[in-house]
Amino acid sequence: MEYTDRLPAIRVPTLITIGDHDQCDPSLARTMQETISGSKLVVLPRSSHTTSVDRPNMFNHAVDEFLRAGGTKLEAK
Repeated sequence: MEYTDRLPAIRVPTLITIGDHDQCDPSLARTMQETISGSKLVVLPRSSHTTSVDRPNMFNHAVDEFLRAGGTKLEAK
């Protein structure tokens, strides 16, 4: 990853999702999680790179939990 050195500059709550069958090396997601302070990594089972398509309910649940934990709430407009 040519941008790894820039990850520490991220200063906002960050959710990283990856599928357990992702084509990307899972260690990349772990590196991102370790490098972005306060980030959260969620590995979705039976999912590839498009976790929101492969496991929409699990993905939505992970996003909802992440937003609630950070005190952020999405509002429908």
